[in-house]
Amino acid sequence: FGLSELPVDPDGRVRSVHHLVRYAPADGPARVLPSFALAGALALAGTRQVRVEGGVLRAGELAIPVGPAGDALLAFDAPESARDARGTLKRTVSAWRVAENARDRQRGVPPHYDNGLDGKVVVLTQPGTAPPLRTPVGEVRSAAALQGQALANMLHGNGTVRPLPGEELSWLYLMAFLGAFVGLTFAALVRSGPGAVVYLGLVGAVLSGWLLFTRAVFVHEHAWLRAAGPALAFVGTVVLSTLYAIRTDQQVGAFVTGVLGRYVSPEVARQVTKDLSLVRPERRRLTVCFVDIDGFGALAAEMPPDKLAVLLREFLSTTTEVIRRSAGQVDKYVGDAVMAFWGAPVRTEDHARVACQTVGAIRAALQARQADWEKRLGHRLPFRVGINTGEVVVGDLGSGLKSQYTVLGAAVNGAAALERLNRKLGTTVLVGHETAEAAGGDFIFREVAILKPASGGEPLRAMELLGPVSELDDAARAWLETYHAGYTHLQEGRRAEALAAFRSIESMDPVARYHVQRLGAGGSGGLAGTGTEG
Repeated sequence: FGLSELPVDPDGRVRSVHHLVRYAPADGPARVLPSFALAGALALAGTRQVRVEGGVLRAGELAIPVGPAGDALLAFDAPESARDARGTLKRTVSAWRVAENARDRQRGVPPHYDNGLDGKVVVLTQPGTAPPLRTPVGEVRSAAALQGQALANMLHGNGTVRPLPGEELSWLYLMAFLGAFVGLTFAALVRSGPGAVVYLGLVGAVLSGWLLFTRAVFVHEHAWLRAAGPALAFVGTVVLSTLYAIRTDQQVGAFVTGVLGRYVSPEVARQVTKDLSLVRPERRRLTVCFVDIDGFGALAAEMPPDKLAVLLREFLSTTTEVIRRSAGQVDKYVGDAVMAFWGAPVRTEDHARVACQTVGAIRAALQARQADWEKRLGHRLPFRVGINTGEVVVGDLGSGLKSQYTVLGAAVNGAAALERLNRKLGTTVLVGHETAEAAGGDFIFREVAILKPASGGEPLRAMELLGPVSELDDAARAWLETYHAGYTHLQEGRRAEALAAFRSIESMDPVARYHVQRLGAGGSGGLAGTGTEG
C-alpha cells in the first residue's frame, strides 16, 4: 500500500512525487507513508528500510535523488509522451486480455495474446476515472502513468536532478547579463519600425532558445533548470538597458544637436553620435563657404518687417537644406549670411569638390524661387558666395554656458573676403586658388584678382567659379580665352594690351568691365593690398 496522490504545482503541472509523507490521524500516532511508487520499489527490493542522506533516497540497492522535503522530480524518458497519451510507460494492456489468456491456460490451449508482461512491473488502474494530468512534456491520461514513471525512475536510479543553488544563480546572472548585452547593443534598432520588429524578434528568439534549452535538459539530461527566474531576469534587463540606451541616445543626440546646431545632417549627426571625438578641437584642412544676400541693408530699410522676415527665413531655409543634403555643416547665420563648411566633423578628402557642387545646387535652388519671391514679396534676392580651402582649427570652441562647433583661421577670413569681393567685381561665386586646385578638372575657374592679407601671409588668388566643364559652350570658350589673354597682359605689366582685350568683352563680362574701369582711371587693374581680415 502507498499514497497515490500526486502534488500539482501552481501552474497546474505535475513535476514530482512525494515519496515520504507524514500522516497524522486525529485518533492515532503520526506515521510516515511511502508513495505508491516507493511502496512498489520496497516490495521489489524485499525491504521496508528507507534512509535519506546527501539528497539521495535509498531503499536496499535502489537509489533516487530527492529534495529536502523528500520529493523526487520525475525523469520523463519519452519526449513524445503527449502524442500517444501513455506517459513514459512502454505499454498499456487491457485487463480483459490478461483474463482471456488466464482462461486459455485453464482450458489448456495456447494464449490468444502476447501481452509481453514477463519480467515487467504492472500498475493496475481504472481508465477514465479522472481528468488527464498535465506535465512539463505534455498531457498524460492518468495518474497511474506518472506513478509507473516514478517507479521506473526508482528501479533505474535516474530521477531528475536539481542543480545546486550556486548553479541556478549562475544561470540567473548569465541571462541577466545576456539581456543587458542585447539591450545595450541592439537598442538602436528601435529607432525605426522594421528595426523594432527585428529587435523584438531577437528578444523573442533568445527567450525561446532558453525555454527550449531548459526543456531539452529536463527531458534528456534529467536536470531541472528553473526557466521562469532567468527568463524574467533576461526580460527585465532587456527593458531596463533598452530604456537606458534610448535615454542615453537621446541625451547624446541633444548634445550633438546643441554642439552642431539644429540644421546638422542626420547622417552626420549619426556618425558623431557614434564617435564623440569627432567634435574635439583639432587642426584640419577643410573648405569654408559664405552665402550672403547682396544689398540686404537697403532691402531691410524698405520692406515691411513681416515680409522681410518671410523672405529671410525662406532664403536661409533653402540654402541650409541644400547644404544639409551634401553632408555639409552649417556653422551659423551671420545676419543674412549662411556660414558653412565641409570636411568636418566627418572627415572627407573631396570637401572642395563637394563644396563647389553644393554651391551650384544652391544657385539653382535660389534661382528657382526668384520669380515666386518677386510675385509674393515684390523683390528678387541677388546673392554672393565665397569659398576657401585651408587649414583651420575646428571643433567645439564654445564656452561653458554654450557649446559651439565652429572653425577659426585664415581660411575662414579668406572665404569672407572672397564673398565681399564679389560686390566689387560683379561676380556671384569666388573661390580661393586652393579650392580650385583641390576641386579638380570638373569645374571652370578663372583668376580675377590677387588679395594680400592685411596681416601679412601668402596672397590669396581669387578664382571665379563659372560652372561645370560640361556647360562651357563655344561662345563662352571664345570670350574666356580673350579674358585670359587680357589678364596675362595685366599681370605682365602690358596695360595697353590688357585694356584692349578687356574692352572687347566688357559688354558681356563684369570682371572685364571692372578692369577696364581700373585701367582707364590709371590704376593697376589688380586688387593687390585688399585685406582679407575682418
